[in-house]
Amino acid sequence: MKSLRSMFAEPLSAYLDLRRALGCRCEEPTFHLRSFDAYACQRNHTGPLTQELALAFALSNPKNSTNYCARRYQVVRHFPST
Repeated sequence: MKSLRSMFAEPLSAYLDLRRALGCRCEEPTFHLRSFDAYACQRNHTGPLTQELALAFALSNPKNSTNYCARRYQVVRHFPST
């Protein structure tokens, strides 16, 4: 797996590893979480995961459909703020 680099890298990787170990197919969550990781890195985000950050990520491309944005948000919102 391509390495994650943001401050969220460890919990994101652990989450994906757990899902794989449980036998879950996780192509879509992996794609969205890698995108979120890159988004956080590009913004040099160092604070906790907030609703504002998750929503900004989900809505970052105005060309995406509402359903696609909702799926992006759903994947990220599972992680607690730190």
